[in-house]
Amino acid sequence: MEKYVSLTVQLLWDKYIFDSEISEGGFGLVYKVKNTQDQKFYAMKIQNLKQLINKTPNNFSNEIIRIFREVNTFKLSHQNITKFIESYFTHDNKFVIITELAETDLRNFRENNSGLSNNQITDIMLQILKGVNYLHNQNIMHRDLSPDNILVFENGTKFKLCDFGLASHNAESINYVGKKYFKAPEISNEEEYSYNNQVDIWSAGVILNYLCTENYDIDGKRLSDIKKRDPTHAFNLPSTRKIFEPLLNKMLTLNPAQRPQALEIIADLCLLINEPLNKHIDEEEKSNEAIIIPQNNLC
Repeated sequence: MEKYVSLTVQLLWDKYIFDSEISEGGFGLVYKVKNTQDQKFYAMKIQNLKQLINKTPNNFSNEIIRIFREVNTFKLSHQNITKFIESYFTHDNKFVIITELAETDLRNFRENNSGLSNNQITDIMLQILKGVNYLHNQNIMHRDLSPDNILVFENGTKFKLCDFGLASHNAESINYVGKKYFKAPEISNEEEYSYNNQVDIWSAGVILNYLCTENYDIDGKRLSDIKKRDPTHAFNLPSTRKIFEPLLNKMLTLNPAQRPQALEIIADLCLLINEPLNKHIDEEEKSNEAIIIPQNNLC
């Protein structure tokens, strides 16, 4: 871990100049900063560890584990995973992560591009699923896939997964995590059900529906709730998006064991654009050895 987390404090503030605040999320504040050495802009995420003092023991434990999960995913290396640059613990009790700087996230990108073509949607989904496939090959489930956690680069042509604070290395989990509209139906706060990495496939399916319809839900109802009430329900897409309907309904199957694997979805997407599967899996076959994400009995 020493390779990825530095305790050098002065270097951090000498090296980076604050430009502007980007957002405030679950991890903390995110800033656009400029590296004084290479003159390039990066994203700086700052977690104020002092804020954890007043948390309940369970919440404190979860936040610490979240930080260590982030640290351990710094080793991930894939064209559709946001690139880690460096990280620091500072003398004033802050944990800082530097990553490559995105142009925007998928939610804002979609809102500003209402006229996406089917080929563009296919390309976006291919890149998302290639990132998911890489994670699953590393025995990691993201558990929090949503348009907010997919970053956009290179003038809207490159899409990368980010935010691994909820990522799990367990083959199965029972924890209630994820965003409301994107959680798989087996992740429930009512009863404890074991789930596996197929929760990411469900979330990716909701993202596909969002790209096709610009909606997270149907008439205010979550897709997971609709499917739990009627497991045979088939989701419909607008006439111009019908090409995606068979794949969407496979991804949004209630039974996780019947959902396709990420690589199967990549193959289906390749068929839609008449491209060979090998064009999109060569890199996946060069996966690194599995990366261990620390766990505790709360996560």
